[in-house]
Amino acid sequence: MKVLFIGGTGIISSASIYQTPPEKLPITEETPLETPFWAYSRNKIACENLLRKEYENSGFPCTIVRPSHTYDKTLIPITGGYTALERMRKGVPVVVHGDG
Repeated sequence: MKVLFIGGTGIISSASIYQTPPEKLPITEETPLETPFWAYSRNKIACENLLRKEYENSGFPCTIVRPSHTYDKTLIPITGGYTALERMRKGVPVVVHGDG
């Protein structure tokens, strides 16, 4: 297992791993990571737990990012109000809510 973690890793997790609904807002690093609703989210939690454990055991460097909205060329969120993509297309600033 140690060989797997040589060097460092960055992973894209998901905001879907947070408790739903959250006990309180804003969501922080202390917000419980638990969801009985979706295997995708539970698997993301398992990945994060594995990496966090390796960091605690060996100092393995890791960066975890938990985006709440993602898109690619086949799934662009252009309906339903505000979208970062639409603001970019218009050349206006992208609004970053909360602390970013």
